[in-house]
Amino acid sequence: MTPRHALALAARALWHSRGRTLLTALALALPLALPWAVHRLSDGYVQGLAARAEATPLVLGAPGSQVDLTLAALWLRPAPLAPLPASVADAVRAEGLGGAVPLHLRYSARGRPLVGTRVDYFARRGLQPAQGTHPLQLGDAVLGAEAAAALGLGVGDRIITDAAHPFDLARSQPVRLRVVGVLAPTGGPDDGVIFTDVLTTWVVDGLIHGHRDPTRGDAGEVVLGPGDAVALDLDPARLGQFHPHGDLADAPLTAVLVFPTDAKAKALLAGRLGRLDGVRVVRPDQVVAQLAGLVLKLRRLLDAHQALVAASTALFVALVIGLGLRARAAELRALVDVGASRAAVVVLQAAEWGLIGALALALAAAGAALGVWLLPDPARWT
Repeated sequence: MTPRHALALAARALWHSRGRTLLTALALALPLALPWAVHRLSDGYVQGLAARAEATPLVLGAPGSQVDLTLAALWLRPAPLAPLPASVADAVRAEGLGGAVPLHLRYSARGRPLVGTRVDYFARRGLQPAQGTHPLQLGDAVLGAEAAAALGLGVGDRIITDAAHPFDLARSQPVRLRVVGVLAPTGGPDDGVIFTDVLTTWVVDGLIHGHRDPTRGDAGEVVLGPGDAVALDLDPARLGQFHPHGDLADAPLTAVLVFPTDAKAKALLAGRLGRLDGVRVVRPDQVVAQLAGLVLKLRRLLDAHQALVAASTALFVALVIGLGLRARAAELRALVDVGASRAAVVVLQAAEWGLIGALALALAAAGAALGVWLLPDPARWT
């Protein structure tokens, strides 16, 4: 019996009992699909962490958890971090050894993180508007591609920041922002947030105030937001009325991203800035290496578990094969009676299980791909 004939006969036999064939293939596929999906997700997670960390040499923040600081600064997720004074960014620039990009991550707008920063951030991350412009003045907002799609907003729309302290308007007040741009998609965390100038987030903080214009009668300072909440309207015609109360050098930041000019400047800045009071210098690549090591340890633990599952699956397959041969003993004897050799019978059985194995591998690959597609990016779980 040629291999071609064996495969043809095996395929017809399996199709005849297709329900049993599919159940057997699924039983084999499930133990394979999970580790494949986990490996693909964890590899993508580690690669994403490493790429983001390599693009950000140093991060400055207040003393505290370096992991929380790194994840907040690199993945733009608000975290319970102590504030860092804005003067730290000026201290970095004064060294003349690199650039400093401030980040303010305390607030949100319609559930999306509101990222206060400077226009330098977009150049450092290679972010270009697909529509409109970058935030150029007080009250401007630029949406990441995912945020724009989820919120259904575009250039010219308005969005109101969420009230961080709804019963204490002296501490913060919702602000009505103008959407002036939508960023091109990047596949990274920048896609899911809303960007504005750091001065705008200080307006939400209550550190920058506007006053009634006596020439306009009704001040037009507030608009009604969702749920009848009062929101401050940063109308471009009124921006001249806004001014800070106090020294903005003490205004709060979540972190400062530092981009040294070269490796020597990085070492010098890490040493000098580390001596500043109330400042923690974090090397994201080192933090990410620790996180990647933890991920790999967890994956090895899961791999060990899956090895036990694979062993039990192998025993299950052996049992099914044995029971199948016993149940089909009369059929196999009939093949021998009509002239088939015992070797041909063995080849036929091998062809059947080869086809079942191929189907199981195809189902496992499809299941793993589906799991990777349906599950969110692990970097966003942080």
